[in-house]
Amino acid sequence: TGQSLSSAIDVSSPQSSSGKRVAPGDSVARPPAVRHRVIPIISVNVRAVLPQWHLKLPRVL
Repeated sequence: TGQSLSSAIDVSSPQSSSGKRVAPGDSVARPPAVRHRVIPIISVNVRAVLPQWHLKLPRVL
């Protein structure tokens, strides 16, 4: 049983590495979408938590 478990681990590790090699395009394409989704959430949180700072922004700009 120990050998079968070790062989299963050896088989799963190359799959994960090959997956990382095959998916660089997907990983590169995903961060921008994630950033676009995270930025609005951060802006909403800033407006809700720090309304005064949000009101000062137009004056500074």
